Amino acid sequence: MCILFSVSFTVRSRLRMTLLFALALLGLVGLGWALGQLWPQPPAAPLPTPQAMARQPQLIPDTVVVSASEPKPQSTPSLLPAEAPVLYCFYRLERYPAETPLTVEWRLNGRPLGTLPLENHRRDRGPILAGRFLIRPPQGTQQFAPGLYQLLFRRGAETLEEASFVLATEAARILGQQPPPAGEIRVVSLVTCTGLDPQGKPLGPAQSFAPTARIYAVFTYVNGVKQTRFEVRWLFGDLVIPQATQQIEMKAGAGQAYAWLQASGEGLPHGQYQVQVRLAGGGEPLATAQFAVGRTSSPPPAPPARR
Repeated sequence: MCILFSVSFTVRSRLRMTLLFALALLGLVGLGWALGQLWPQPPAAPLPTPQAMARQPQLIPDTVVVSASEPKPQSTPSLLPAEAPVLYCFYRLERYPAETPLTVEWRLNGRPLGTLPLENHRRDRGPILAGRFLIRPPQGTQQFAPGLYQLLFRRGAETLEEASFVLATEAARILGQQPPPAGEIRVVSLVTCTGLDPQGKPLGPAQSFAPTARIYAVFTYVNGVKQTRFEVRWLFGDLVIPQATQQIEMKAGAGQAYAWLQASGEGLPHGQYQVQVRLAGGGEPLATAQFAVGRTSSPPPAPPARR
């Protein structure tokens, strides 16, 4: 009998402990649920959840550097002078052997300019694909046109590398100015595109995007005042998408920054959009770019940046 009682007591004890443990676990679950209900929740968005983000580019050495003079700088300047008679393009593509056949195509604001002649092409000695060549204004022109230029390094039909640079009139004077009052800050280039290189420079300029695509807005500014903030607004037609608005702090008197827009689920509604860059706190846009979502045709060109 004692043994039977002992067994019965042990079973009952285990059952009681199991029950207490289950009640305690349910209590923790209930407490977690209650805290979850009390914790502030983000408001529901009227459109599919768009997101905007601006970040400082990761500091990775440029594989392609474009300069208005020699020797080679560490990176491509934020602005290059459109008045320069020639530009120097330095490249170093470590993934490819030195004997790789190379052609370079270029574009201006997304418009093809053909194949570069690679004037005075000088390949570096060594096992990897590296060298330098000259870039002159497109055939039939006396001077580079201001705007965003894109370089596509190709081996046959394969794209090995992409790079971009911005040319502006009187770039040296703009970059050499002392920081003026905030009202004189200028955005000299604003472009929408499909991607960025490791330095945050635009790749694949476009004015028409799929609903689920990530849409980048990259802009170049001058005459900045450190710690002053830009505000990037995304608009569907004339309606501001408030949850996509992003503020970006200036890190120097001149530079390049970006934000992006993307919607989850089925993506953004079809239609015409705008992205605006302005100074935080109000005022007229410093630059505006228009683009379409779900359309095959491009929207009308954006008005020029305010000077």
